[in-house]
Amino acid sequence: MNTAILNIVIPISTALVIALISQLKKGAGKSLAILGIVSTFGFVVYLLYHTLFSSLAVAVGNWKAPFGIVLFYSPLTTGAVLLCLFISLVILLNQKEKQADEFYILFLISITGVSGIIHTTDLFNLFVFIELLCLSLYGLIGQSKSQSGPAAGFKYMVNGIVTGMFMLLGIGIVYSATGTLSMAALSDHGILKPVAGFFAGLLIISPLLLESKQLPFGTWVPGVYKSVSKEITILLSSIAGLASLVVLWRFAGFLFIDTSAFGGVSDKLRVVLLGIGIVTMLAGEISALTEKNLHKVLAFSSMGQSGLIVIGISLAASGQAAVGIVILLITHTLAKAALFLIAGFFTHQRKTQSWRNMTGTGRLYPFAGGLFLLNSMALLGLPPLSGFWGKYFVSMELVKAGGVFYIALTALVVAAVIEGLYYFRIGLTFFTKTDVSKEGKYPGVLIASLIIISTIIILLGIITPLISTDIQKFMQDVLNPITVFGSLMTG
Repeated sequence: MNTAILNIVIPISTALVIALISQLKKGAGKSLAILGIVSTFGFVVYLLYHTLFSSLAVAVGNWKAPFGIVLFYSPLTTGAVLLCLFISLVILLNQKEKQADEFYILFLISITGVSGIIHTTDLFNLFVFIELLCLSLYGLIGQSKSQSGPAAGFKYMVNGIVTGMFMLLGIGIVYSATGTLSMAALSDHGILKPVAGFFAGLLIISPLLLESKQLPFGTWVPGVYKSVSKEITILLSSIAGLASLVVLWRFAGFLFIDTSAFGGVSDKLRVVLLGIGIVTMLAGEISALTEKNLHKVLAFSSMGQSGLIVIGISLAASGQAAVGIVILLITHTLAKAALFLIAGFFTHQRKTQSWRNMTGTGRLYPFAGGLFLLNSMALLGLPPLSGFWGKYFVSMELVKAGGVFYIALTALVVAAVIEGLYYFRIGLTFFTKTDVSKEGKYPGVLIASLIIISTIIILLGIITPLISTDIQKFMQDVLNPITVFGSLMTG
């Protein structure tokens, strides 16, 4: 089923079409980009239907692993791409400011990179798709009209170049020792020497830590999020963040297999991931508590949420943790997109990015204010919203794991309290009485987007306890990776 690669081919082909048409006629970029995303979305829905109960490995050019490029389609990978496409459609439809065609070319290239890194099973191709994603993001951030945009974009670019070099070095170590870069082959390979395996593993995941905003690579976050438009903040937070965390989860799945090339250092790598997650979660939430800029608050909140997900990933092949991670990924992707949309709307109405200067905005626009509170509560993990189940399942597995994981559990509680404090302060400010008069109306697309996102979050919170066992069945590429990767080797 080589047609499966169309979810990668369609966006990049649409970008090429826009580039060609723009030479003859300017201004068609947005319409073509929406058409390309809708077409890809429809095709991925078809793919998800066919891979829901039977995962699919596609050998590009019929060259099987470990010699050829193999793309893997499972409920996890296909579902993640589908969610990214949904958010990308939300971004384009809610875009009010006119952009040059180059914006849409770079946007579609970034979606191509996202799809590629999620589906690939080859480390070098993972590197290529990550670089494709990063290069497009450099261009999008560089288009920012903010005075601080170029400096923030340069800092992000430097971090990206450095982590890219780290990954390439790690890939070189693995290839020189094993003669292969296929995850399928590495999942059941002779174990690397401890020092080589440990450093190669960390070097390879460094770009994923960058895109998922993990410290020490996440220092670029506040400057960039403050400087760019809401469209780019959602792209960075909900799409690039989701993709990098899914890939990190899949890669960690075979990092932690005793028979994999990294089997001799799997426990050490788990502890390192756990430590990175704890530090990122606490640093993100504490920074959000002290921040006045609403966009930066949400950016730091994203750091905190991604840190929590990395803590879940460090629990390795655990069924309940897998359910928790899936729910947290979906909740963060959707809720943070909604919060950035509302923040952009409030910023436009009040002509300020400081939430302290948005007194009474929730009273002026109760629909948006109410949904800001709803999505904030989902991230907080308040029942019966979806975020509650995500945190619940991860917390239960932390208790079962014991030992150093109790530290993570304590940090999770502390982070939740801090998160509750700053969202409470913002909510209180939004609904304090004000003498400011209401100006402007809700855009229809914004209302529709917020209703759809919020409805999904509410419904997901209701049905999660009913489908948690089914979710585990669909997560075999992270719960039972040796079987899955072995099947790739045999075709």
